[in-house]
Amino acid sequence: MNKILGLAMAAVFIAAPVTAAQPAFAVSQVVIHDVKAGQFCKKADIGKKKVADNGARVKCLKDGSRARWKRI
Repeated sequence: MNKILGLAMAAVFIAAPVTAAQPAFAVSQVVIHDVKAGQFCKKADIGKKKVADNGARVKCLKDGSRARWKRI
């Protein structure tokens, strides 16, 4: 009986990490550490919004012939 109980408990401990809920992060909560206001951004990123490492919200905007991350 103890062997069966032990196996059942082992199965619970093995399955628990697999079935544990993972937190879902909204895009606005993800911190991007390589983005700062004033830095150049890719032309493909024009119009995209991100959160910089200091918590500032930035958006990639066209600035002349280049694109830069600007605070919003």
